[in-house]
Amino acid sequence: MFRQLVRSFCVATLLFQSSLLSANDFTAQQKAMLAAPRMQLEQLDKIPAEQRTGQHWLLLSIGYDALNNKEQALLAIEQALNAKLPALLHVMALEQQALIYGRLYRNVTKALEILQHAEQAAQAARATEP
Repeated sequence: MFRQLVRSFCVATLLFQSSLLSANDFTAQQKAMLAAPRMQLEQLDKIPAEQRTGQHWLLLSIGYDALNNKEQALLAIEQALNAKLPALLHVMALEQQALIYGRLYRNVTKALEILQHAEQAAQAARATEP
């Protein structure tokens, strides 16, 4: 029983640390996308759609948003939210979706609804942290 508890704790700790690492990696990729969106989009577009991860879709959405391409930004963020993302990246994806609706579509009501959902997701993620 004790071994299972220790093993579960170790696995949970590793998962949490890996989600932090993936969030840090993502932040670097996000900065690169914002610095040169056209170039970064060209690179990501080389990945076949069926092989893209949620992180790829989120980066695509950020790039399209930077170029004010609202249709592609919205399609990409919907794909990101439908994919499995770590909790922190899921919250970032919801925030990105709110930005798209608020800034590109001028739908403040929808943006605020999404931000409320993002806050709930962030609270849930904090509650499950070890």
